[in-house]
Amino acid sequence: MAEKLTDPNKPAHEIVEVLEDGDAIRNDGVRLTAANKNPWYVLATIYGEHEEEDNYVTFDRGLAAKNRRAWNLWACQGLSDEEREDRAKKLGLTIADLTPHQSSQKAKAELEEITKRFQARMGADMDLPSNEGNSNFTNAIFSKYLNFEKMVFERDAFFNNAVFARDVTFTSAAFLGEAVFIYSTFFGDTHFNFSSFSSSAIFNFAVFMNFTSFGHATFSVIADFSSVTFKSTTRYSDAKFLTYVPEFHAAKLYEDTVFPIPERYTDNWPKLKGKYSMPAADQKRAYNRLRLFMNKSLQIDEEQFFHRQEMRCKTVLAKWYHKPFYWLFSWFS
Repeated sequence: MAEKLTDPNKPAHEIVEVLEDGDAIRNDGVRLTAANKNPWYVLATIYGEHEEEDNYVTFDRGLAAKNRRAWNLWACQGLSDEEREDRAKKLGLTIADLTPHQSSQKAKAELEEITKRFQARMGADMDLPSNEGNSNFTNAIFSKYLNFEKMVFERDAFFNNAVFARDVTFTSAAFLGEAVFIYSTFFGDTHFNFSSFSSSAIFNFAVFMNFTSFGHATFSVIADFSSVTFKSTTRYSDAKFLTYVPEFHAAKLYEDTVFPIPERYTDNWPKLKGKYSMPAADQKRAYNRLRLFMNKSLQIDEEQFFHRQEMRCKTVLAKWYHKPFYWLFSWFS
């Protein structure tokens, strides 16, 4: 990330210049590439882009469905029947939506149409990206509403330094590889509701300017939101953190932020012990950060919940003769 600011009075992520070709310059000097130059964006919008004024409610659902089918057909080439069944379950789709292109004449015709449309936008000498590689949206600026609903990312997906100028929807998207959004900026409403992260979800130094929701999302391993800035209402309602407590070290959380507070803590939060569980000492640090935030924002019930989580961690870390006291505190506080 560049350090020198064009305008010291503006934040680093703010756009200070839009060029004739659609590229843009951020205040920190980073040059952003117009989304239409990015092959993965073109593939994700192969049947057309949404309008700038579209949002989570008003977008063209028919267009989104056609783009989704094209992306998923491309992404799922080469998968076994069992793998496609697994992906369909994650996305809430049918296996037919993920049929490999080579399995029928109809599928081949779809691929030919996708390729034709892709080359019309990217150039006749451009091939479709390999579905065996990562999806790379690094340094892209998305000037229109973007919809990745129920799309599968089979491998790592990189959105480093990406700028979402309008609303964006990742609802029910499935990230099988790492999802990396380092230094990304979300200017519109952002929806990751019901999305699943099978590998690490990395959002370090990202900025969320408006309403943001990870409601009902599932994080299988690392969920790192360290140094992230949230400028508006944020929801993690009913999100599930299976093995790692989400980390918000040095993050700026918005006062109106909701986390799941279940009666049985393992319904949404990781177990204290387990082969793949976050070490108890690290869990304690992560819970401590959340407790301090809840204390600052005067959310008493939430503060007490995260304090109990800390005490549970101490039952693992403490000397044997101290364990009963921490255990009792975690249950009766």
